[in-house]
Amino acid sequence: MNDTLQTQLDPVSARRMLIWLSFECPSGGNPEYCPAHDIRLKSLEERRAWIDSLGDEECLAFYGRHRECEVRHSLEAKAVRKEKLRAAVG
Repeated sequence: MNDTLQTQLDPVSARRMLIWLSFECPSGGNPEYCPAHDIRLKSLEERRAWIDSLGDEECLAFYGRHRECEVRHSLEAKAVRKEKLRAAVG
């Protein structure tokens, strides 16, 4: 995992972000490629219990994987939009 992503957030903040991310992917919905996909299929109580069970390093690592996925898919979406614009312009 990218060490910069991991060290930018403390474990408490990462845990709070995971709670938020357990509801919906920033890309929208619950895509199967998302690291939190399976977690979102659980009940609210199960999600919270899973997040609470993570140690600090596990929490930071999971959040880091999610950020890397978000960045990768954001860049891919940007490339697709750019290609569509090129095709439309001619």
